[in-house]
Amino acid sequence: MKRQPDRRFIRRRRLVIALLTVAMLLPVALLYWAYETDRRAADDSGRPGSWMSATAEQVADLTRVPVPTLAVDVRWGHQNGFQYDLGVLAFRLSGEQTGTFRAGLAVTDWREGPRVDPGTDDGLVHIGAPDPRSESTVTCGLFESRPPGHVTTTSVCLAPRSDGTSQIWVSAVRTP
Repeated sequence: MKRQPDRRFIRRRRLVIALLTVAMLLPVALLYWAYETDRRAADDSGRPGSWMSATAEQVADLTRVPVPTLAVDVRWGHQNGFQYDLGVLAFRLSGEQTGTFRAGLAVTDWREGPRVDPGTDDGLVHIGAPDPRSESTVTCGLFESRPPGHVTTTSVCLAPRSDGTSQIWVSAVRTP
């Protein structure tokens, strides 16, 4: 006669299997969570890669490009970095004001064509600005400033709009 396994034994064996499964999967889940948390720093955490709360004036100070008072649809962002900080601005100006704005910048060489600094396009998209990569006619210039203890490289790009305004993108990388 064949002996049937004890029900308590079967329940214990299932419990042990379940606990072993959880014990094996928990460290994997925790490592994945730690990796994702480290990779995508929360806003205002101050960790490298986090987007920080800043005013438009603070970002304008970082980029060394003042936002004109008549600018519309002004957007800005400041990303804290491990080796550099990123500041991005985007706004629109009327056609007449664009010439005055452009003349007041420290850019010596303006170029038609592709963006000067494509590495910051994701930051511009992050702040909700129109994607500069989708523009066919873009004029860009680059300048460098040296505030105490830093070197800031700023890219300014302009694109005409059908409504007579110009879209302006400013991105700056500040390194120690």
